[in-house]
Amino acid sequence: FEFGFQVIPQSLDVLTDGFRTYETGNLRNQRYLGTLNTADVADNEAVEKVLKANQEGRNLRISWTHETDRKTHYFQVDSIQRKETASAFVLEWDGTSIGSETKGNNKIDIPKLGDFVLLEARAVQGDEQYAELQFSDPLLEGQDLTGLMEIKDVPDCRIVTDQNVVKIYPPIRQTGSKEVVIRAGVRNIKGKALGADIN
Repeated sequence: FEFGFQVIPQSLDVLTDGFRTYETGNLRNQRYLGTLNTADVADNEAVEKVLKANQEGRNLRISWTHETDRKTHYFQVDSIQRKETASAFVLEWDGTSIGSETKGNNKIDIPKLGDFVLLEARAVQGDEQYAELQFSDPLLEGQDLTGLMEIKDVPDCRIVTDQNVVKIYPPIRQTGSKEVVIRAGVRNIKGKALGADIN
């Protein structure tokens, strides 16, 4: 009898989860988290050659955690410096080491020290549905965000904070476009307020 093998063309996808601080009180030293997914299994050492990162000509160390499926690879870009002026770092990928033709790069802006801003907002549609907000600084611990953040016209949302990331969970699954409202009174770890409403 005959049977055939199908070869999956190797490709990769880089997903980013954004900045985190090492310590909530030290906003100068940052790390940047993400996931590199491969279409087919890949050798861990080869995967680690795919990504490079640099900030103003300085190469940044990248640390890795690999799933046993050999397709999911979590990375952390270390020792990113947040400065008195706005800057950026560059994340580059080249799939040659894993047999992929995928190449690309992403310039990621770093807000200056003292700027407390919303960096990113996105809707996450997984087992649980939520709005994820990423701020430049960790939020003030113990701050009651009820009334300061909401999904408009969706009462009784649950709000979970993890340093500079806030997740807003609606009580029931939502459909269509929804507006997230963030009030000016939201404060960072140093007590500084956003200063203006965002929606």
